[in-house]
Amino acid sequence: MDTTCRVESVPGSLVQPLETSPHLIDYVGCSQRFDQLRLESSFRHSGWTHLRERVKTGLMQAGEPPNVVERFCKCGSNAWIMQSRDNPERFKLSAFHCKHRLCLQCQHELRRIVAANLLARLDGRKVRFLTLTLRHAAGDGDGEQPSLHDNINRLYDSFTKLRRTSSWKHHVVGGVSFLEVKRTSQGWHPHLHILFDGKYFPQRELSNLWLRCTGDSYIVDIRDIPGSDGIRYITKYCTKVSTFMSDEELVQMIHSLRSRRTFTTFGTWSHWKLSTPPKTEEVWIYLYPLHDVLRAADRGETWAAEILTQLNHRPYLLPEGDFDKPPE
Repeated sequence: MDTTCRVESVPGSLVQPLETSPHLIDYVGCSQRFDQLRLESSFRHSGWTHLRERVKTGLMQAGEPPNVVERFCKCGSNAWIMQSRDNPERFKLSAFHCKHRLCLQCQHELRRIVAANLLARLDGRKVRFLTLTLRHAAGDGDGEQPSLHDNINRLYDSFTKLRRTSSWKHHVVGGVSFLEVKRTSQGWHPHLHILFDGKYFPQRELSNLWLRCTGDSYIVDIRDIPGSDGIRYITKYCTKVSTFMSDEELVQMIHSLRSRRTFTTFGTWSHWKLSTPPKTEEVWIYLYPLHDVLRAADRGETWAAEILTQLNHRPYLLPEGDFDKPPE
């Protein structure tokens, strides 16, 4: 059976038949490539398939540019298994990454990079962990609550004012802040989690400063912690995509986070490139396309199953354990 068709230029086309050769579309090749994309995507994103579909729909409803949605959909494609030249028992996966802030897998990888860089910089020393929140706004006379976009702007503006105060400059040397966005029954509730290096900062003094900067908010939480404990907790906000919001609220969040930095360094930490992968001398060699290994594993071939097992148990760059609650 002929699986190709000949395509000629069509009426109204700017390219005339004499200007180009007829070309062929290989339907079997297209079908095979589609299957490869499906396999590659399911391997990378199997842990959040349903939520990923919601995010993809949200991106389209929010009017994100087509190239942004396309990059999100193609995340995990062109996947190759790579082998360490120095340690042949080590494997890793190389693939196209969309790097979208709502792509759970891309943000997991960002988390590992940020955590590794912070661990190397802090080198086990103690830092201070600070959380800044805003009081829930009562809304206007019609009961309309401030938008998430307005709340985040207000939070960031207040934090900028805080960093400009003489008291902050006296107590704080440098640090990094991460944005967390929560949706509660009272509305949107963004707040900042901050790791910083510096002197003892009395909570009452900090609370009064925060009230002065915000005009109505005074609740702050500050504590001394080992750097590794703070890193385990604070970097999870690189990856946090809530499933407990409606599709409409998801679209609002996409609009509000567009072109906005969700973590940033300040003070003496400003030059730290936390999102740049740590340099390594290890040399990696392209070994097999991922889809070939997945099909070999389905056929029961042991070598393929062993490689996939290695990929699914990659060493995590964070210390053992994880925190869902702030470190004590």
